[in-house]
Amino acid sequence: FYTKELHIPYSIEAGDKLINEVQRPEGFPVTRKDHQNSLAEYLVENYRELFTDKAFKEHPEIFKNATMKNKDDLLAFFRTLPDNTDLVNDMWMLELNSYIRHAADGGPEAVNFMRALYDTKLSQLDAKLGLLLEYLQTPQYAPKTIVVITSGNGEQFGEHGGFSHDFGLWNEILNTPLIVIMPGYGKQRIKEVTKNIDILPTLTEAVGISTLARAQGKSLMPQIRGEESTEVRYAVSEKDGSGASIQNYEWKLIVPYFPLDLSSLELYHLKVDPGET
Repeated sequence: FYTKELHIPYSIEAGDKLINEVQRPEGFPVTRKDHQNSLAEYLVENYRELFTDKAFKEHPEIFKNATMKNKDDLLAFFRTLPDNTDLVNDMWMLELNSYIRHAADGGPEAVNFMRALYDTKLSQLDAKLGLLLEYLQTPQYAPKTIVVITSGNGEQFGEHGGFSHDFGLWNEILNTPLIVIMPGYGKQRIKEVTKNIDILPTLTEAVGISTLARAQGKSLMPQIRGEESTEVRYAVSEKDGSGASIQNYEWKLIVPYFPLDLSSLELYHLKVDPGET
């Protein structure tokens, strides 16, 4: 299953205690209700830039009263719009900017508070996951159940000037967990770079199914079995046609597609510069 609980906004419920004792900056949204109120204010303050000319033409009654007094009306209208609407210039960026402005404008203390919210959400998710794993480790399921825990991306908290996970190919965005619980195998750590595309061939080999010939990943079963390997494994990542990266545990190269010239390449020695600075 897939969860969106760790997506922006990192909202917790009223009464939930932060995992880290960090003072809340004034006006920083904490609960989902806080976020909705913050979003409504953001819409009113910036509606001329956020909505398209078509929106103004088709819904003049909405925008002629776009004031803080009527901010909930504008928010209600916004919530009726589908993700692919042509009435908003960029739906996702609107939602993102309405939230990260509290951290971007609030300095290190605000960023630390945002991270504390995220860590709290992560802790809550971890507790739920623990209950599921306990259930799957019962005699009824443990001998015939493989569990894979992973993520599609990491998250930025001001590193390289970004927030969320949509900007750049640095490892705070690319590095994700890969935890495999497999009957008959004990605890160990694979000392090589792995990729999400390795998961499918790993699982098909584990259960004795032939992997599709077009699968690009490689099975991790030899490493899981503890077999020695002399292969140097690389991970390749791409960002919406704007660039790509290739890395192993020691080196990483980021290549912007446009413009492509030597001065635009980024080469990092990860062993001495893990933050890619």
